[in-house]
Amino acid sequence: GAKTFLLRLAVLAQDYPQAINDHVIAVKLNCLMRLGEQAMASQLRMERIADGSLNAAFYADEAQARLSANDAQGALQILDLAQKRLGSNDVTAAIRSSALQSSGQADAAGAVRMEKINGGSLNPIYFNDEAKSRLRAGNTQGALTILDLAAQRRCCDDHTDAIRADVLSQLGQLEAASIL
Repeated sequence: GAKTFLLRLAVLAQDYPQAINDHVIAVKLNCLMRLGEQAMASQLRMERIADGSLNAAFYADEAQARLSANDAQGALQILDLAQKRLGSNDVTAAIRSSALQSSGQADAAGAVRMEKINGGSLNPIYFNDEAKSRLRAGNTQGALTILDLAAQRRCCDDHTDAIRADVLSQLGQLEAASIL
């Protein structure tokens, strides 16, 4: 797996340095993460970011790593830099909404998600995260409305179905929930 890839990559980098592009480096960093080398992966991502890389994967992966380490503010700083240099994409917007949510900015997180949903997105992560947020806030009908919209747009996944089952259970519709 990851260790074998890194060993082969080291040889390739010596023999064919021109073959090592941003995509290859992003894969290398993912391998380092799988091997528990988070600090090294972060350092290498930050070097690429500091060098002005325009590869969204470096920003998204660093923001996600910081968010996973409970550093929502650090994740938002990286995402702000990505926004400035690259704009936003579905991955960075989803990470941004998660970082905002985890830093206690539920309204701002919801605004990011709803902007994507209202813009016609078919990415289930926005629907799932918005439904979960509404459910956590005790707004079961609001959660169901978002899930219904996802179903109408035909962009549900297994997570959407699981969230729907939770909502239906909370609404006392246990038979309907058990079917999902």
